Amino acid sequence: MIFALSRHFRLLAKVIYMITAAIIAFYGCGKKDNPVSTDDSNEKLGGVEVTVSDYTNAPLAAAKVYTIPATKIDSTNLSGIAILKDIPVGDYRVLADKAGYETSEIQVGVKGDETKKVNLALKLKLSTNISLNYLKVFEGRDPAIGKSIVETNDGGYLIAGELGLFGGHIYLIKVDAEGNELWNKTYGNGEVNFVQTTSDGGFIVTGQVEKPNSTFDYDILLLKVNQNGDEVWRKAFDIFSTDDGTCVKQTPEGEYVVATSARAIIRTDGQGNEIWKRSFDYSGSVAWKYIEVTKKNDLIATGTVSNDEIVLTKLDSNGNELWFKKFGSFGASWAGAVRETRDGGYLVTGTTNITDTHLPIKDWKGDVYLLKTDLQGNKFWEKTFSKATRLEGGRAVEETRDGGFLIASDTYGSSTDFTDIWIIKTDDLGNLKADKTFGRNRDDACYDMRITKSGSAIVTGWSRSQDNKNEIMLLKVDLQ
Repeated sequence: MIFALSRHFRLLAKVIYMITAAIIAFYGCGKKDNPVSTDDSNEKLGGVEVTVSDYTNAPLAAAKVYTIPATKIDSTNLSGIAILKDIPVGDYRVLADKAGYETSEIQVGVKGDETKKVNLALKLKLSTNISLNYLKVFEGRDPAIGKSIVETNDGGYLIAGELGLFGGHIYLIKVDAEGNELWNKTYGNGEVNFVQTTSDGGFIVTGQVEKPNSTFDYDILLLKVNQNGDEVWRKAFDIFSTDDGTCVKQTPEGEYVVATSARAIIRTDGQGNEIWKRSFDYSGSVAWKYIEVTKKNDLIATGTVSNDEIVLTKLDSNGNELWFKKFGSFGASWAGAVRETRDGGYLVTGTTNITDTHLPIKDWKGDVYLLKTDLQGNKFWEKTFSKATRLEGGRAVEETRDGGFLIASDTYGSSTDFTDIWIIKTDDLGNLKADKTFGRNRDDACYDMRITKSGSAIVTGWSRSQDNKNEIMLLKVDLQ
């Protein structure tokens, strides 16, 4: 329901939250031989050591270890073909369990002096250690908030955020891989919610901008900038009096799809001109939160219906609805993000079991929600996570290289009233495997998270300084 509130109430909620946070902060409330040959790889994922040992009637004095180089692994399906040589007749166990990979044990029979090819279906070992790489803050007009982050083509990162109360100015910060600022630029009054790289090396941003000659009435903003942050074009879309672009993605054709808080999903051409607009009503208005272009060029979107249910909707490339599902078995729920998984299904995160919304925001309650569905949106499983008896919720979710999932949330410290950033790692069935909180000595909150090409996670949000100023925050964590 919170996502369907009018702009006036959302502004009031934002002011209340800032004041509440400020009050809390103020008061302190074997040997290697015989190389193995495999198919070529598209990506270096690390080498694999294949161990061959006796199974039955095999006169092998000691286990033999073969090495598959990092460049000889098929990164598409994590497979390799081990070629076993110079092994006596017998049956053997073959197991790849080194260098971060694992596989089920394979039984192989070798006859005579034949060269035996063994197909290995590899799986990266599940990372269960979350460690801090760095946490950096960037000063700006108070308050300053990082709303979205993306890895850039040069290995650095771009943060999209806001400066000033009510999102006074749209703000982009470009940093290198170590988080050192390279440049920053502002783009006039407005708010930003999401940034994504584009095929030309630039960036596309969505959010909202105040309507001309109006106060507290907003249009959906679509802003295109080049790789240096120079504005290329901007477009505004008027649906209702208080409109907001919540997520934008580029399609394979170079066009854009925009999720909005105003019931609608919009598709534009490469210059931001509207191609189509589709509005949806699922027994209540829906505020879309996130949209994804699938591998088959369909669209999958998640949002929150006004009766506090999460909706998951599949559209074709023309915006025709293929199916929709609602979720909320744990009580009132809000959508956070949706991602397509490698198996073709979908992963949704958000907030569930929400209560006490009649109280001040700091006293609201809710749990982190994680949902896995199949290709048709049918539920495989759903999980909840809670660390404190306050409002917690999944802001972003990513599938990690090892097949598990990573969620970014906020939580409260165990002995303080200050918020921390909470990173949650699960296996492929949503079972908790690791979690860790990050932050400085006062309030910290996250808005977005992405997995980098190297397998680390980058998070942005805001962090409150010792002198009670909100600063844009960049957090990088390593997964091992």
